Amino acid sequence: MKQIMKRMLAMGLAVVTMSGCFQGVALNSYAQKEAALMEPVVLTKEFKPEQENNSDSEELFAGYVENLFYENLGGASAAAELAGMILNDKEKQFFDNLKGYISEIAEGKRASTDIVLDVEFTWTAKELGVNKITYNNYAELVSQKYNEELNYNNIWDCLLHDCPYEMYWYDKTVSADGLYYISLAADGSFVKVYDIHVGLPVVEEYQNPNAEEENRLKSFNTELVKGVSKAKENAQSIVEANKNLSDYRKMLAYGEEICKLASYNHEAADNEDTPYGNPWQLIWVFDGDENTKVVCEGYANVFLEFCNQLKIECKNKFVCVS
Repeated sequence: MKQIMKRMLAMGLAVVTMSGCFQGVALNSYAQKEAALMEPVVLTKEFKPEQENNSDSEELFAGYVENLFYENLGGASAAAELAGMILNDKEKQFFDNLKGYISEIAEGKRASTDIVLDVEFTWTAKELGVNKITYNNYAELVSQKYNEELNYNNIWDCLLHDCPYEMYWYDKTVSADGLYYISLAADGSFVKVYDIHVGLPVVEEYQNPNAEEENRLKSFNTELVKGVSKAKENAQSIVEANKNLSDYRKMLAYGEEICKLASYNHEAADNEDTPYGNPWQLIWVFDGDENTKVVCEGYANVFLEFCNQLKIECKNKFVCVS
């Protein structure tokens, strides 16, 4: 009987102790928060930027490639970021994390555009404007607070302003979908938002044709840009090999290298249905593949970038002579 009473007393003390821990849970203590959370609820979110079409996707890809080369060849840094000026702390966390994934996709390092952000947020009952958060009201409270403090219009404005070229593959005419998980603390003192999903649609010409049809909208064709990194390295090696020459000698050397590396793409030039892409870009000059060829604009783009590297003024008007 005494042993039973001791066990009951111990259990009672444990309950009191646990209750005290919940009421005094530190919001900066991840382990304590995890122990106090109830089963999550999933909320959905959709967003579509105010864009009518994707008419600039090809030009954006051209700008993306040129920026990579210009930066690699010693070009100037990008303009000041809008995100740092208009986003609050939570929006900036969201922006920075999503921007990293967008860059991976643009570089061909990631095929899936269905992203789970590595960020999470917490709000206390006081921050939600109530004395205690209950299971009946917390989903509505969090949804309202989430929309107040994470303005997707602002975030997308910053993405399209700060990294437009990295988003050449992004379909601005289709809604980006997403969801996020919310869990309520057992004592009703706070909620946590985590596993924030963002599904970014891919413009048709950059979708992976081998993906299942239902997944194609969020599957990027990494094969389209697989030569970019190699081309950057090859271009840099040409600059490095001629770095001690005068500007005049450098330009002669660059011109000779371009002639050695590039062959004219008659098939692309003669077919008016050929979509604008690699035959007009710098990639196929430097990718080391004898089967990839460019048209005259490809030659001119390469020489222009070398001129930019040397800070030699070169009007962006190309005259092609055959």
